Amino acid sequence: MASVAPDPLALACTAMIESQLMPCGIIEPRLIAAFAAVPRERFILEERAALAYAETVQPIGEGRWMAAPLATARLLMAAEVAPGERVLLIGAGTGYTAALLAEMGASVIAVEAEPRLAERARALIAGPPSARLVEGPLGEGWPDDAPYDAILFDGAVEFVPDALVAQLKANGRIVAILVGADGIHRVGVGRAPLHPTGAAEPGRTGIAFDLVTECPAPPLPTFRLPKTFQF
Repeated sequence: MASVAPDPLALACTAMIESQLMPCGIIEPRLIAAFAAVPRERFILEERAALAYAETVQPIGEGRWMAAPLATARLLMAAEVAPGERVLLIGAGTGYTAALLAEMGASVIAVEAEPRLAERARALIAGPPSARLVEGPLGEGWPDDAPYDAILFDGAVEFVPDALVAQLKANGRIVAILVGADGIHRVGVGRAPLHPTGAAEPGRTGIAFDLVTECPAPPLPTFRLPKTFQF
C-alpha cells in the first residue's frame, strides 16, 4: 500500500507552532489549537501560500498586510478571550484573526472598510465556527451590537478613538498593538472606565493601557495621528 506524503503546509503549520510560537510563551491550549485548526494560507495571496507560516507579514491586497504569526498570537494571548465573550475586531482584513477568535469560542463581529477585503473575509469566515463580517468605517466600530466584552485591533495603531471605548461593557477591555512616541510597537491592554449604567463611560477622553510586550505589526489605516511640523 502506497504511503501518503505529508502535507507540506500542515508540516509548516506545526513547525510554526512549535518553533515560532511556543518558545515565545504562546502556550494557552485554546489559542494553540486555533492556530492548528485555521489554515493561514487561505487568507493570503494564493501565490504566497508556501510562505503562509513564515514569521513575516503577508500582503493581502488593497495595500494591506497581515501581521506575522507571533504578533497575532501575542495580541490574542493578551486579550484572554473566554468562550462566549462578544468581541469586536477592528480591521478584519481577509478574516484570519476573526477565524482564530471564532475557533476559540468567541462571538465575533469583524469590521472592514475595504470592500474587496470585506467580500473575501465574508466568504472565508462563513460557516461554523463563525464570525460575522460587517462593512463600515473602522473608526466607528459597530455600535449597533454594542456593548462588547473586548475590542481588538488587527494592526498597529497610534490612537484609540473615544467612540470605540464607548462600545465596551463596563470594565471591558481594548487590546491593540500601540505605536509609541518612540516608534516602538507594544501590545497594550486597556480597561473601559466603570459607569453605573453598565456601559463604558460616555464622552471619556482616552483610556489607560498596560503595555505587555514589544510586538512589531503592519499599520492599520485610520488610526494614525496627524504629523506635526518640526524644524
